[in-house]
Amino acid sequence: MIIIDKNKRLVRYIRDIDDADCTTDPFDTIAEGAFSFASDVGRLSVSFNGRLVVEKKAFEKCNDLAAVKAHQIDDASDDCELLFQHNAFKDCPKLCDIDLQVRENTNIVIESEAFCNCPNLRTLLIDGSDASKVDIHANAFSNCDRNRLMIIVKGKSSNNDRVACFARENGIAYKHMVE
Repeated sequence: MIIIDKNKRLVRYIRDIDDADCTTDPFDTIAEGAFSFASDVGRLSVSFNGRLVVEKKAFEKCNDLAAVKAHQIDDASDDCELLFQHNAFKDCPKLCDIDLQVRENTNIVIESEAFCNCPNLRTLLIDGSDASKVDIHANAFSNCDRNRLMIIVKGKSSNNDRVACFARENGIAYKHMVE
């Protein structure tokens, strides 16, 4: 069961019987601690309109979380943003795939240590956003296996954009796919 408050903030996840996958209606924020220590959440699929904030420690020690998909459904706004705050996904040992399906005008910010201690993280897929609008802070993937991790951008990109430079500087594999 998902609890969303009047301000469109997902404030708490409470496990239902046989609820290994979680899909939600659109909202603006995943609050601090919303999924902390949640068990049996295998895959999370989130839809959002113009902006989504994943607050710090929203998924702290969410031990069974393997994949997250964020899908933007509205591109009417010029100030679209997807923000992963510091320690948003802290200590998620099974997390392996992040799939961000966004519009070209969406700014994506991944703060320092947003994906901290996620040793099995292998794929960050950014589909749709102009890579020049993606800002990945230093140490965003702290204590992740960088030899295993690959950042894939589908959309506008070049070998000199910020994502490609971040990947090169941090020893992370990078791939640009043209549609």
